[in-house]
Amino acid sequence: MSVLAAADAGALVAERAAPPAAAADDVASATLAAQARVVDALSYVEPYAAAAAAALVEAELARGGAAPPASPALAVAAPVWPRSAVLEAELARAASGADLAPLEVSRYACDAPPDGSGAAAWRAAADNAAAQLGHQANRVVNLELAEAFGEAAWRRHAADLAAARDALRASARGARAAAERVNAARRADQERLAPEILRAERRCAARLEARGALEAEVAGLRARVAAGDARAGA
Repeated sequence: MSVLAAADAGALVAERAAPPAAAADDVASATLAAQARVVDALSYVEPYAAAAAAALVEAELARGGAAPPASPALAVAAPVWPRSAVLEAELARAASGADLAPLEVSRYACDAPPDGSGAAAWRAAADNAAAQLGHQANRVVNLELAEAFGEAAWRRHAADLAAARDALRASARGARAAAERVNAARRADQERLAPEILRAERRCAARLEARGALEAEVAGLRARVAAGDARAGA
């Protein structure tokens, strides 16, 4: 939001909710005491104006039937997990504080059956040995593939990571440059509008002073009218 837009918004809110007389006098006194100060920040919104703006927003939401952001209807629902015996057993174990079951390593053993075992035991041992041999063969193939292509794959992965890093750095530099340009433009607008803002503050202080004198005259006239009415009634 530009400085002019912020000033227009602040003026609109101030018109709808005028400050108390004491607060206005304090603002005028502070303005007169800091006439030589250069405005180098965005417009300050008085607490009463911010509260009035919030009240207008709440009234508009209530009139339109829209739920406020803090409405329970917008609360995030708790996740619903699908029913699973494995998941329920793991949740129960975690709730009880029990340790994880150790890994089953018996399948990696390749022991011969004891003496006197039947043909079924030897057939199971032979199947287990064949499975172990196949597993070892797969490991050898994986090691050979890693030896042949692993270095090139890791170099390519490192190059991709470096390219992503350079892209992120370039994006960060662009974002910082854009932020600096925006801040410079805002600072220039604030310095350009500082005299106008100061003149407006002086006019506001003068009008507040004139209003105080006018209110004193009105109070005197009311007192005279009340005294005249009292004499007429007597």
